[in-house]
Amino acid sequence: MDPLSITASAITIATLAAQSCKETYSLVSGLTDAPQSIAHSQRLLIQTEDSLVALEQLLMNNKTSDILESTLRAISLEKTLKSTHDICTEFSAAVANVAKHSTDTKFSIRDRFSMYLKEAKINRFNQHLGDCLRTLVLVLGSINLILSSRTSEDIERLRDNFKAQETALKDLNTQLRNQSSLPAPDTGTEIEKEPDVSSTLQETCKQTLEAMEVKRTGQKFGDLLIDDRSMAMQGIVGTQQEGVEQTFGKLTATKESRAFQGQMSSEAFAAMFGARSV
Repeated sequence: MDPLSITASAITIATLAAQSCKETYSLVSGLTDAPQSIAHSQRLLIQTEDSLVALEQLLMNNKTSDILESTLRAISLEKTLKSTHDICTEFSAAVANVAKHSTDTKFSIRDRFSMYLKEAKINRFNQHLGDCLRTLVLVLGSINLILSSRTSEDIERLRDNFKAQETALKDLNTQLRNQSSLPAPDTGTEIEKEPDVSSTLQETCKQTLEAMEVKRTGQKFGDLLIDDRSMAMQGIVGTQQEGVEQTFGKLTATKESRAFQGQMSSEAFAAMFGARSV
């Protein structure tokens, strides 16, 4: 495996992120009589570590795959992995600071009081980690589908799985976008340099969705620029022709013009552009 490959880099960061989850879990699991939100943190940390280990194994098993390499180039997986690592590391440092008067067997009254005061921070961490977890699970499933599409013989089922995965990615992206529009809660002053996790995860969801659509349809779309009296479309109208892959650049339609890029049946062409002699 090329040490400079995207796959090699993703494996390294996934390993570091999983280790960060494990270390953070070890720290918070030793807190007795902590807020209930800490118990939720523990569950999220276990699930996230499991997903990261599964992702790492998938990447290792397919480390020589050109399809995997090109897929990873198309999505911002490394950014999501790094975000997961960073929020765990920062949360671990914050918890260690709050619990500095406690021991492995006794959670001091002073630290317990401080921990309850910081519960808003814990909830914020849980939200970020939960979002990372959901994104990682969907990315893992998407990569699995893309890789399995080479060998699957059940084309209809594979197509349904792709569409279901695309719907899940769209739904998560919408949820993340809605969350990012809400004002951040006041969580004090100690851990204010938190990364823009939501934007990173939205980018990963969007790019993973695009990679899924390209793999399913063979179509990669460009930007559209259309004025008020013009019409332009990209994609497939009518019955898709199997085995046709197309990549489009920027499409501009102005001055009452009509333009199309993609696959279109003759009937659809006549309806859109009118029957014209050539």
